[in-house]
Amino acid sequence: MDSYTGSSVLHFDGSKVKLNVKSVAEAKQAIKELKVMKKALALRKKELMIQQKGRRSTYTRIVRTQGMMVRGRSGFASFLRSIQRFSRSFNRANLAHELAPMEDEIQHLDQHTLDFDTLITQLESFILQNSK
Repeated sequence: MDSYTGSSVLHFDGSKVKLNVKSVAEAKQAIKELKVMKKALALRKKELMIQQKGRRSTYTRIVRTQGMMVRGRSGFASFLRSIQRFSRSFNRANLAHELAPMEDEIQHLDQHTLDFDTLITQLESFILQNSK
């Protein structure tokens, strides 16, 4: 979002959007631009969700093909079970580690979408107050 410079009405200050609207026409233009940016955010979120789904399905396939844990009471069987538990725990942790950045980005995208919705509501209110 920081690289967007296509408007004289919308300005980005870090992660915040600032508006400089003085007329109804500028407000309508800002609403159009915000809606376009919301669509871009929705597309990025959709990409991330598809990546997450793919990663989860890969993990599920791996889990389904693992087979049974070793049975028995001997020391060797206990040792093998420990290795299997470690391997399975590592796979779960690895999945969580891979999904965490995607989930963080999705949360940020949702927050930006909410911010854009708030701005659109404010602009629509401005239009209603100033159109006579």
